[in-house]
Amino acid sequence: MKKINAMMLLGTLFVGSIAFAESEKPFDYEKNLQERQAIDQKNIEAYSCKNGVSIQEASQKYYEKLHNEFKNNDALRNEMIKENSKD
Repeated sequence: MKKINAMMLLGTLFVGSIAFAESEKPFDYEKNLQERQAIDQKNIEAYSCKNGVSIQEASQKYYEKLHNEFKNNDALRNEMIKENSKD
């Protein structure tokens, strides 16, 4: 009985490790950065056309908005950490 349990355990570990190795994909930071920059450029151009402003002004507004969103996310995260640490 112990031999069967040990074999099942080893088999489960083996299958699990194969499944994990198959699912692991390397993250391409350079490709992600290029995609993000393309999206940003598209959004800036759309804002510029919609509001009739220069690309430079549109990019400034766009990055200010992103910066404010990140600040708000940091503030919210810090507030949640404080609330959870009180418990």
